[in-house]
Amino acid sequence: MVKILIIDDNPTCRKVLKIYLELIQHCRTEMASNGKDALDVIDNQTFDFDYIFTDIKMPTMDGYEFAEKYQGKAKLIAITAVHEFQLKNEKLSLFDKILIKPISKNEINELLNQDS
Repeated sequence: MVKILIIDDNPTCRKVLKIYLELIQHCRTEMASNGKDALDVIDNQTFDFDYIFTDIKMPTMDGYEFAEKYQGKAKLIAITAVHEFQLKNEKLSLFDKILIKPISKNEINELLNQDS
């Protein structure tokens, strides 16, 4: 079973992504509203995540800071509403993949199937 952590300060975005993931693949999902809470979720798990989907702009601890502090082996997927031409940032290399909102079910399916 694929284990996925969803980090986003918008509860609707978290819920929609969780629904997409569960429709596409049998998976276990956990959620957090910012990077700090996500690190707590990770510390309290007895397993490793396979994927972490994180928003970039969040209060308390944003996606960049989370990615810098994260020490695990999960694939880090940035999800953002910022358009690609605005994403010129050296910190983007912290992520394995960047998805632009709104994310489609097909994009998620392709991403998960790349590693199958």
